[in-house]
Amino acid sequence: MPELQILISTYGRDALKKIAALPHPRMRGVEYLVGWQGHDDAAVPEELQSRDDFRILRLDSVGLSNSRNAMMEEATAPLAAVSDDDLAYTEQHLLNIMESFRDHPEMDFIAFRYASDVCPKNYPEESFDLARPPRGYFVTSMELVLNLGRIRRKGKMACVWFNKAFGVNGTTFGSGEEDILITRMLRGGLRGVYLPLDICLNTESTTSDRIRGSRGFVETLGACHLYINPKSWPLRMVSHALRQRGIPAWRFCRWWIAGVGKARHNDVFADE
Repeated sequence: MPELQILISTYGRDALKKIAALPHPRMRGVEYLVGWQGHDDAAVPEELQSRDDFRILRLDSVGLSNSRNAMMEEATAPLAAVSDDDLAYTEQHLLNIMESFRDHPEMDFIAFRYASDVCPKNYPEESFDLARPPRGYFVTSMELVLNLGRIRRKGKMACVWFNKAFGVNGTTFGSGEEDILITRMLRGGLRGVYLPLDICLNTESTTSDRIRGSRGFVETLGACHLYINPKSWPLRMVSHALRQRGIPAWRFCRWWIAGVGKARHNDVFADE
């Protein structure tokens, strides 16, 4: 059984060709589990068929969160890294993951860094408890690795599913799934830490970079803060609005409140 599985979500008939074109080193103890939505019964590229460290799941569902949940159910390794089809890996990246959990066996999940020339991200230089993050810090899903072995032993697997209302092709919001997940894990008593180590190379812009400043992005902020800060979200809305550039504060607040209303109307947290 592998020690680490990389859970790669992808969509579209030709999506596996994109994965095959990126570095995924063959390494002892590592398996790549691919959730393939929108496959249209297409053939798996020979480059991946010949790899015994790749396992392809043909999924008939829609939505990034549904893809990740399906792979989480199929995962058998103690460690599971959330991944996408535009990420490249080196052996050192994979070693960083496995060695970090050996050094921190008490952790249920760890947030790392990604490297990118396309959409670089500023990271804290020091590690910290994810229950007390520094101001301005946020987790991007590709940075997240779960210690499923420890989570299973604690009987906490219900804490590590992605809310299908959030994320690309989500039923209600197009992003924000990792914010909801981390809050649920922490509320469920799971422990997480941030470590300033790279675990992948991102070759494309992230979803949040592409939609930042849009109405959909602000509505998602409102919905996420309704869940994360149910009592203080109005004050946080005002604080965010006053720090924005390019969006009038009144419009930002209107969009944020619309997101809160949409979350309530669609009852997106009914199963939380």
